[in-house]
Amino acid sequence: MFAHWGVLAVAAALFGSVVSDQAVRPGQQAGVGTAARATAAVPARATAGPGVSAHAVGSGRSSATAEDAPTLPSVAVWRGASARHTVLSDGASAFRGISGKASDIDVACWSDRDWASVSGDEPGAVYSTFGFWQSSQPHWIHLAPATCSALQTLLTSRPPSAGAKLADAVNTLTHELFHALGVSSEARTECLSMQSTGIMARLLGVPPGYADRLARLTLVDYSLLEPEYRDERRCREGGMWDLDPERPSLPWHAGVS
Repeated sequence: MFAHWGVLAVAAALFGSVVSDQAVRPGQQAGVGTAARATAAVPARATAGPGVSAHAVGSGRSSATAEDAPTLPSVAVWRGASARHTVLSDGASAFRGISGKASDIDVACWSDRDWASVSGDEPGAVYSTFGFWQSSQPHWIHLAPATCSALQTLLTSRPPSAGAKLADAVNTLTHELFHALGVSSEARTECLSMQSTGIMARLLGVPPGYADRLARLTLVDYSLLEPEYRDERRCREGGMWDLDPERPSLPWHAGVS
């Protein structure tokens, strides 16, 4: 097992703070602290499944906002339409419980049609948002279609070999969970989430060896993240943000007892 469960409680205690210094992303309510995970590599969009979003207006446009999340239907298998994902919500709540926080977390998977309106992403932007959390909805995490598509693949049709896209999807969910725990710095949050991706994967039912490989793969896209998400000096084995400094550990080393 790559890290003891108490690592999450340690992270919350060391880095917990109110997310009040985050910039409000375009399309979000003014005065609401919003923390998002974005990357320069624009992900492939998920293919929309059956059903049409209730928020669709005009020709291919959507009026959906994050505040609509509580009205979404609940699904155990995500097929492309905006919904609350019960399996991801249960895993996220278990993750939060391990950290010492008892309240539940709900995970919204948004459709292609709704995501631009919900996230505020602009067409043709250099960076694409994979997921976000905002202070006005402390118990909700919002995920992009590409993120949810990869997570659903991991849950229902897991390929034999762990891939970087699957690792990035689990890491995105874990990253936003640390924001929900009160970690404000994007660089710290990313460092903590990479170290805890294996835990999150296990909570979603992924076998330990596969979960460890996903955790190791979180380093693949690290250099593609915006500068505010990276801190190679402190986020390294033996660095200030290493949650298990007494031994070689993920994501930097694969051979962990």
